[in-house]
Amino acid sequence: MLNNLVLIALTITVSIIFLSLVNTKQLPETSVKVSDKILHAFAYLVLFWSWMAVFRKTTSIKTAILLFLVLVSFGILLEILQGVLTDYRTADWRDGIANTTGLLLGFISFKPIHRILKNKINDD
Repeated sequence: MLNNLVLIALTITVSIIFLSLVNTKQLPETSVKVSDKILHAFAYLVLFWSWMAVFRKTTSIKTAILLFLVLVSFGILLEILQGVLTDYRTADWRDGIANTTGLLLGFISFKPIHRILKNKINDD
């Protein structure tokens, strides 16, 4: 089970790296219009949850805080790389705020959601 969770977390991480650095003009357009900042927050919420699931058995508040700080740094680094490595993307501090907001929501919500899911699985 752990290997599957690591694979999922790595896939989400790599997907965020790819989507942060690719020229999005080359991706197919969708008819659904959602704020870019909402997408950032959601992606980083899911990123946080995925890595917390990997460390769920050893998770202490220190682990969660460390993961939060590592992922905030990851988001900032990707924003910087957008401005440095590409001529079709720009670094945007508002994206960094949206990323951090998603991580904060993940930090706050992981424990209660994990507890609910764990109880649901144990009840079935």
